[in-house]
Amino acid sequence: MQATLTKIQEDYFELILDYFGKYYFSHKGKDAMTAAKSISLSSTGKIMNEIDGLFDILDEFWKKNNPTLLGEIKKLKGIRAGFHGDISPFDSESVISKTALYVDTTIIPDPVSRVLHFPPGMLDKRIFVYYLIKHTFNILNSQDLFLSDCDYPISIIYPLRLDMEDSRKDIAAKEGSEDVLQYFNELFKKGIANHDDLDKILKESDDVLAKEIKDVSLLIPHYRSDVSIIDGLRKGQEKALDSQVKSFDKFSTGMRYKSYVLGRFMGLSEHLKETMEFNLKSLFSEPNGYFLYNWKIIEGLSKTKKVLDLDLDTSLINTLQLDDFSWLGKVPLDKVVELRNNGELQDLRELYRKEVDTLSISKIDELSEVSKQVKYNLETAFTKHKADVSELNLEYKKRYNIDGSLLVIGTLSLVASIIWPPAAAFSVLGGGGLIDYVYKQDEYINRMNAIKNRPVGILFDSYDQ
Repeated sequence: MQATLTKIQEDYFELILDYFGKYYFSHKGKDAMTAAKSISLSSTGKIMNEIDGLFDILDEFWKKNNPTLLGEIKKLKGIRAGFHGDISPFDSESVISKTALYVDTTIIPDPVSRVLHFPPGMLDKRIFVYYLIKHTFNILNSQDLFLSDCDYPISIIYPLRLDMEDSRKDIAAKEGSEDVLQYFNELFKKGIANHDDLDKILKESDDVLAKEIKDVSLLIPHYRSDVSIIDGLRKGQEKALDSQVKSFDKFSTGMRYKSYVLGRFMGLSEHLKETMEFNLKSLFSEPNGYFLYNWKIIEGLSKTKKVLDLDLDTSLINTLQLDDFSWLGKVPLDKVVELRNNGELQDLRELYRKEVDTLSISKIDELSEVSKQVKYNLETAFTKHKADVSELNLEYKKRYNIDGSLLVIGTLSLVASIIWPPAAAFSVLGGGGLIDYVYKQDEYINRMNAIKNRPVGILFDSYDQ
């Protein structure tokens, strides 16, 4: 199974690099957004010519591999997460790495296909190239995680069937439209019957719109402000304009907001079908997506409530995407693979989950509450880890005159032992001599490595950087 999945992933990245490799390697070291801005300003026309035909080639690639890929995904065991929200995770390498320290496999829709499926003319060509390069580079930055030498796949790229099957688009559009109407009825505390009546309100000025909003807590995070409702609406408006969608400059703030929410709900409709089909946990890398997902599950349609619930694992994997846990994304890939191949992922899950399962459902719904408990769990574990390190150092310093702070853990040579400390080599261990001294240094190093290579020790090394 792993060999089949890996081959499809390898072929995908080879195809993407055939088209974008020269741009990617010439901008190596730059973040995806910076590289995309530079390339879109200098090479839009050239790239538009070079990608001619890529849409059909990628579609054929996925049509050929999709039955096998989806069949293999269904066979996967353990906890699986499906990414949803933006076209690709903002920092895909960090997002996947953090998630890999909790779930067995993270599944991410192909971001290149997603951009190529944008409706023609929706974006200016330069902005289209900017999005294409940004999301292509995002996923290329994390390709090692898709191709890792792991007993179980860390991550898998797959095609979003919403882009490939018109019937799925129609269902998503219908369900998204229903969700939007219900959402705004709750936001305004009204009984608006149809979208024409809703649009009349949303086309009003910001001042009028602000007065219509009765439940501020239902505004998505980017449209909130501690100053006033209007200030939040205007901040959200600026973010909407930043997206450079051609028609947005003609929209009122309310209609931009509706357009954004509608797009999110349409995507959620498809995403939730796939979470049920493949038994996935929903993963988001930003707060807006999780907020609307949460609304749909907890406050949304009764038919949705019957089949989906917020669960502990979903809350935890999204908690780990908060800024407070950004250090988790710095755990080296070889250590992530080592932990997983040693079967220690469950130990980490139990550490994160400790006492979280005692929170009420309303608190599990609040990621800040889950975050507090997870941070407490980690801090407690780190305190014990540091105590174990100190205790071992003290033991060897008192008994054998070995100072661990002067040793490079993981390496030892006879020469180094002779150089430091020469006098001690013949006095420790009751005159046991140089060989016994070297042996005790080696013993110390092995015991210290055993402590530092425990799951908590590996996490602490990244936390302490």
